[in-house]
Amino acid sequence: MGIAVLGPASPAAADGQKVGNAVTAYGLTAATTPEVTDVDLDEATIDELDEHLEELDEAMETAEAQLGELTEAHSQKQAAIDAANGVIADSSERFSSVSEAVGSGETLASRLGALAHSTKGASDALAEATDTVNRKQPIVTALVGEVERAQSILSDLDEHIDSVESVIAQLEEEAARAQAEAEAEAAAEVSRAEESAASSSDSSSDSSSSGSSSSSNEATYNASAAQNAVDFAYNQIGKPYVFGAAGPGSYDCSGLTQAAFAVSGVSLAHNAATQINQTQSIARSDLRQGDLVFYQNGGHVAIYIGSGEVIHSPKPGDVVKVAPVDMMTPTSYGRVG
Repeated sequence: MGIAVLGPASPAAADGQKVGNAVTAYGLTAATTPEVTDVDLDEATIDELDEHLEELDEAMETAEAQLGELTEAHSQKQAAIDAANGVIADSSERFSSVSEAVGSGETLASRLGALAHSTKGASDALAEATDTVNRKQPIVTALVGEVERAQSILSDLDEHIDSVESVIAQLEEEAARAQAEAEAEAAAEVSRAEESAASSSDSSSDSSSSGSSSSSNEATYNASAAQNAVDFAYNQIGKPYVFGAAGPGSYDCSGLTQAAFAVSGVSLAHNAATQINQTQSIARSDLRQGDLVFYQNGGHVAIYIGSGEVIHSPKPGDVVKVAPVDMMTPTSYGRVG
């Protein structure tokens, strides 16, 4: 999805050019579309999109200044026309008054003298006002078109900015998930290495296996903290997902679980992959309310609330909500002690 250099806006290109030429002919600046570099949103990096966003912001400032100048020019010219129309109306009244006065005169000479004396000033004012209207009306008409063009340019730029910001948010979310997965994989690698070392030093593989299988059953369940976490999570339903947020108005996935257990004074990292290592590994069959369910090897986390459901903060554009535990394939389960 590319963003092309913005073209002429409403009115149509030919009419817009004609109107712009008319404005320029009167010594005023016509509305012009700021040049914006073409960017392919499907291929651009976050840095390239950030640079493009800065370019769009500068174009918006230019277009807003342009609209302000055109609006001010239109207001001034329209005010001059309104004043001239007022003079014309006043002159008409004066002519009417003179006609009445002449009609009541005693002699033809006195009537003509009164007419000449009384109408000279009104005639001059009327001629000047009419000339003002004739000169300025085309300018006002042209400016109306330019103001509309400038407003359309601003609207187009605003839509482009929204598109770029949306793509940047998606890329940042993907980058965060990729980093979380990498961290989870690294942690898993360390864990496997430690288990291997412990296994080699243990003289009885059966005893080692037995100890591993019993760890799930021996996981400490903090019922109070678990219930508080579930209650807290329910109270956050409907609040928006925001990457990096941990409340109180918005959350990402690990920010929600961190805040839920902080209510009971239990500290968890603001990172789903790290929370795997901070919890006691349990089997799915041992899930209880308040346990954590991990997806994508630590790329996402949710709070188990029982009956095969979890509460989680899913992704940008979504909100904290209840979902089936198998909305994605769980990769591990953890209990906060």
